[in-house]
Amino acid sequence: MKRRFRLCSLPLCALLALVLAPPVAAQHYLPGARTFVPSPQALGMGGAATAYPSARTALFYNPAHLTRLHVTRAPVTMFGLSASISKNFSEQFNFYNDRLEPALDQGIGNLEQEEAQALFDDVVRLSDSPTVLSADVLLPSFVLNRGRYGFGGGLFAHSEVAYSVEDAGDDVPGMDFTALADFMAVAASAADLSDLGLKGVSTGVTARYVQRYVSVKLKPFDAIADDESLYVLGAGTLAFDLGLLYEAGFKGVPGKFYFGAVWSDLAVNDFNYRFTAYYVKKEEVQNDEKIAGEVALAQERYQLRSSFRAGVAYLLPTLGGPVKETAFALDYVGYQGAAADQPLLGRLALGVQTKLGKALSLRTGLNQGYTTLGAGLQLSFARIDYAYYGSELGRLPGQAPGWHHRVQLSLGSF
Repeated sequence: MKRRFRLCSLPLCALLALVLAPPVAAQHYLPGARTFVPSPQALGMGGAATAYPSARTALFYNPAHLTRLHVTRAPVTMFGLSASISKNFSEQFNFYNDRLEPALDQGIGNLEQEEAQALFDDVVRLSDSPTVLSADVLLPSFVLNRGRYGFGGGLFAHSEVAYSVEDAGDDVPGMDFTALADFMAVAASAADLSDLGLKGVSTGVTARYVQRYVSVKLKPFDAIADDESLYVLGAGTLAFDLGLLYEAGFKGVPGKFYFGAVWSDLAVNDFNYRFTAYYVKKEEVQNDEKIAGEVALAQERYQLRSSFRAGVAYLLPTLGGPVKETAFALDYVGYQGAAADQPLLGRLALGVQTKLGKALSLRTGLNQGYTTLGAGLQLSFARIDYAYYGSELGRLPGQAPGWHHRVQLSLGSF
């Protein structure tokens, strides 16, 4: 007997499990391609953060920022929560429950030709835009600037669930489902190289040990059996980021210019996934053949892909009145093993941030041609950040825009 799962019985329950237990804007959607906790500040600025130094970008965007932090005390995060949801969540949910599940119950072969064609047109359309939900937990972390040297570190957890329907062949809709969680211990350091004759140049390195857990289902819906189990696969690796930053001023031009570059996710070893546990066990006996198939799929799909980013930023310390600082940033990004050659627009991120007084920041930008908006409110012991951003989930710009909301609350000393 075959059983069709309701959408909430697999993806949504797995999401709750990952969030309570505690992959991203890229050239195109690559789940698990990075070991990364996104910053709402960077997302609100279109993802342009390589050359603009700040306390919220030093640990995951460019470790060389640690030597250029303009803070009067070391920012310390004691605890934080961050979550994002795709704008198309309700569309995917309603399509499954209102159209796909009734069609599966009736039998695809029993549908009228026009009805079947309309169903598969929607399957193909929706397969370009997976629904992505993610959550992050920020455990104790800090960044510290001591003149020519900077240090930072902390503990983080990132979880992500991606779901889409797809054409599995033979006129049968299929499920492409991933639940992924990364637990990370991070240490970073940076040094100003002015004493070596390289005035204004800083370099930094970040080391991350990552323990990853992933569950995956890539199957036609009618192949999901009544006793289907959800397996948890685990693996660990050590990854590094290497960053450079150059600070310069030009005579007659107010403010400062920064030029940055970073090589991210340089892994010591690939993830070597192994069966760890059942999240949902429905089989009476362990099915080693199914487990081996999903391990092989995880080995193929969920490895790190190193990336290179280069950027420039221009920082005006004040524009008068309530405007205390304005920053403009532009990044170019490239990924190893990209699924398709990307045009220039797909590789660019552009953003601006304005600080109004000491507490409020407003942001906007373009990520792969999609508009981003954001804001931040900083209090003595709390910080709230929000970003609404678009990113490309397909292979080419304009193919599959994904729109996301992200909110983050951090508690600590800022």
